[in-house]
Amino acid sequence: MPKTPRKKSVAESWAEGYRAFTEACREHWGFLNREHGFAEPKVVIQPPSCMVTFTRDGDWVRIASEYAGQPWVVIKVGEGEPFGLDVMIAELEPEYEAKKPVPERDVLTDDEMRAVVAYQAAFVQRHAEEILSRSSRGLRPGRASDAAASSAATPQIISSGRGPSGRGNA
Repeated sequence: MPKTPRKKSVAESWAEGYRAFTEACREHWGFLNREHGFAEPKVVIQPPSCMVTFTRDGDWVRIASEYAGQPWVVIKVGEGEPFGLDVMIAELEPEYEAKKPVPERDVLTDDEMRAVVAYQAAFVQRHAEEILSRSSRGLRPGRASDAAASSAATPQIISSGRGPSGRGNA
């Protein structure tokens, strides 16, 4: 009698679904470990979310995705506030936003996920001194809030009507 293949657990299915995301994070964000003293990433998959976090003495860089959608990045260095990557781009290099890959749907293909993760990591690597160094001027509260307000005023198309939680716009 042929052996029936073992059915995957829910956790295994989600891990498989997020494989392109976690591999892209390790590949493109690996410079944090190699060049800036961050620990190897910790991957936490709590369906429907996946978070990849690099840590260093109380600092952290977190890349997250929900429902395999657009990943977002939040960085905290020193005693400062955590900032989203969109705020950092708006403050440090607003024209970089034009280079952002635009996926066709809310759920990204593996190639789209890799492209977005590469785009995000390339920006932080390019501005590592300003973003990751405790001794740099970093993001100043006034400039960061101006950048956040400017970023919030930029219209974003969400074709499914789902917000970041996937449960509807807030």
